[in-house]
Amino acid sequence: MSSVHDAKRRLNHRVIVNAEDELKAESAMTLFNTPATSRHKRTVLVIVALMGGLFAVAVPFAKHPLGELEPFLPVLQSALITSEAVTGVLILGQNRTQHSLALLILAAGYFFSAFMAVVHLLSSPGLFAPAGLLGAGAQTAAWLYFIWHAIFPLFVLGYCFVDPRDQAMIGGDTRASGWMAPAMLAGVVALVAGVTLLCTVFEPFLPVIMQGNQDAPAKAAVSHVTWLLSVLALVGLVWRRRQSRLDLWLIVIVCAWFFDVGLAASLNHARFDLGWYAGQVFGLVAALLVLTMLLLENSTLYRQVLAMRDRERCWAIERLRDSERHFEAIFEQAPVGIAHLSLEGKWLRINARLQEVLGGVAQLQTWPDFLDLLHPDDAANGELWRQRMLAGEVDRETQEQRYVRADRSLAWLRITAALVRDMHGRPDYFIAVIEDVTSRRLAENKVHALSREMARLSQLQVAVQTMAALAHELNQPLSAVSAAAKAAKLMLESGHWSTRRLCEMVEASGQAALRAGAVLEDMVSFINQGKMSVDPLDLNELVTTLVDSYRHHHAATDYAIGLDLQAGLPPVLANRLRIEKVLGNLIDNGIEAMLDAGGDGEVRLTVTTRNDRGSAQLSVADSGSGLDPGVVDRIFDPFFTTKSRGLGMGLAVSRAIVESHGGRLWAESPPHGGAVFHLTLPFAP
Repeated sequence: MSSVHDAKRRLNHRVIVNAEDELKAESAMTLFNTPATSRHKRTVLVIVALMGGLFAVAVPFAKHPLGELEPFLPVLQSALITSEAVTGVLILGQNRTQHSLALLILAAGYFFSAFMAVVHLLSSPGLFAPAGLLGAGAQTAAWLYFIWHAIFPLFVLGYCFVDPRDQAMIGGDTRASGWMAPAMLAGVVALVAGVTLLCTVFEPFLPVIMQGNQDAPAKAAVSHVTWLLSVLALVGLVWRRRQSRLDLWLIVIVCAWFFDVGLAASLNHARFDLGWYAGQVFGLVAALLVLTMLLLENSTLYRQVLAMRDRERCWAIERLRDSERHFEAIFEQAPVGIAHLSLEGKWLRINARLQEVLGGVAQLQTWPDFLDLLHPDDAANGELWRQRMLAGEVDRETQEQRYVRADRSLAWLRITAALVRDMHGRPDYFIAVIEDVTSRRLAENKVHALSREMARLSQLQVAVQTMAALAHELNQPLSAVSAAAKAAKLMLESGHWSTRRLCEMVEASGQAALRAGAVLEDMVSFINQGKMSVDPLDLNELVTTLVDSYRHHHAATDYAIGLDLQAGLPPVLANRLRIEKVLGNLIDNGIEAMLDAGGDGEVRLTVTTRNDRGSAQLSVADSGSGLDPGVVDRIFDPFFTTKSRGLGMGLAVSRAIVESHGGRLWAESPPHGGAVFHLTLPFAP
């Protein structure tokens, strides 16, 4: 049906889907999956080298004591909390498009760092309370700092060692990606709460690492372990197989983390010395620098995506225009009529072929409605299938109806119509493909007329065949009556006659007349009812009786009839008169064939009966000249004969009779000469 319309919709859909797929791919460009360029690597290398230089300058003076600056820690920690939280949100935003387990782990690390910075600030002694809030002890702030700076590198290592093939393991399941982020935040909060509980409630059981503001001996081991974890995280980032832009800025963060722990915890010896202040500043500056660069990188990528979107939008628009032009070409050049119609049946648009089919259209707006052009006898049906489509009972409908052309002539049209719905599923308009089938309809009418004429001729042919069969069946008994009458007349005219002999001839004539009447009655019954009476029949007895009749009436002829009958043959279910006619016809044909052949050989006919796998088989074999191979398949055709006299209906009628009994009749021509006719009949139950 609306193949043109469907083609347009498929083409437009394919264009839009391709454009959307490419736009999705481009909008998925993030810091996480954008490969790092050599320019980015050089920039990061310069920043790390600069931080390394400042670290080297600060190391000799790390233990130089400085006075306590009360606003320093609150201001620095507040800025750090903001920076870490914003970075975590930024990475979580990247995860919304990537649905990556690695990004989720990294975002968890940044949220953990932000929450730990809050807890560390609240528990620091002397800021909000002499010993700090949250029930902090003398070691609480120090242990919070080291656990904080030890666990964050572990999150970075988790980010590094997630298999890239599993990084988008939740990307195909939107339900999983929907609950993973809240679950991650809940896990981070639980982890921070556990660390806080450890460093406050269980603070008396932790090793002493601070004595007032001075370092205790155990602090060195704790700080070195924390320092080593930063080194491991740095190695993991450097050895990633495919470094992205995000990986490079994480290298800057981990290097700053390394310098922070080194100056503020490992290489100094007390709070508020130069190393302590320098380490804190290192961490904040690095965090702010990375956050700034991430924001700049994000804005750059966003501009690139916008530019790509503009290009793809232009490309999609051009493709849509191409598809529209392609549709226009198909619509106008289609070999069938195509029309768009309103829901009320008004013409909205038609192509040139439909104008030809309907006889030309001057102005579409003034043309009669679609249903008004229907033949009055078809109008109700046309309205019915329009209502069915509007009701949603069918999607499309195909019918052949009569339409009135502009010149008032009738045309048979094959209409295939479909209802087009808008994006909300509401009926919008109809589209119809219309083919002119007037010529086919006229041809079909001619064929129907010829079929009726052929049926009439066939009936006439059947009547002719029936009459020929009737004449053939009556020929033998009537010939016998005629022969007996002639013989009696000759005997009377000669004066040499006997009463006994005349009685035999009259009796034979009467029997032949009765047989003719029975044949006629049987034929009329069969013609009127199409049925025949059947009874169990002893086939051997029928053959013996018929052959004895031939021997009695034709004793002086030069032929012999032999019998080879199987003893104990079960009776068959048949009409005796008809089977007798078939057998008599086969015997007569065999005798005529042998006498016509002439020659000095023996003229002998053999009738055989056998039990053939559930049915009786009767065979009549003659010693005549046999059958021509080209004739064997035709001798049962009506009106076909190889004799100079006769109608050619005997074998055709015989086969019809045998088949009406559920049997078969066929002929063979053996290699040694002669012809053999076989027939089978089913046994009586």
